[in-house]
Amino acid sequence: MKNQVLQYRFVLRVIAPPKGKVTMAKGKAKVLQIKQRGPYRKGRWGLANKRSPKIYIIKHDEEIIYVGITESLLSSRLRSGLTAVGKKGYYGYPWKILAKRDDSRVLDLFVYLFNSKERTEVIEAEVVYLIRSKTGRWPKYQTEIHFHYDANRKEKGIARRIYNRISASHK
Repeated sequence: MKNQVLQYRFVLRVIAPPKGKVTMAKGKAKVLQIKQRGPYRKGRWGLANKRSPKIYIIKHDEEIIYVGITESLLSSRLRSGLTAVGKKGYYGYPWKILAKRDDSRVLDLFVYLFNSKERTEVIEAEVVYLIRSKTGRWPKYQTEIHFHYDANRKEKGIARRIYNRISASHK
């Protein structure tokens, strides 16, 4: 894992009139804290908008509610997940229902950047498993997990450090 941990706080807002449930939302990010080595990239998302493997974790009211993985720009990934309305069967992030008219929800977003895609999915699975084993529940809005039977000691250690950092962080 690179020594790059990015933390954001963002607000979900409704962008389409909800009919029963929120089908479209958007997130407005505010950078809270950046710990990284190397040059900081300007822009609202900084290094999170670098095309590289990354694990991103969403936390709401001190609860880890979602763990995801992407190689794309994080702003693009979030936009597609928040604005999807069912085309080709994809409805987007289930946690977008936290966006409610006149009652915006603040979410914490943690991003971990990696050098190679190869084993990032293994670490993501280990983080989700740790959440389940520590809390007794899967993350509230987790809809899938990619199981790997061959996680090594190093990958489990990285997952443990990620989990400990996220679970210890406070608003």
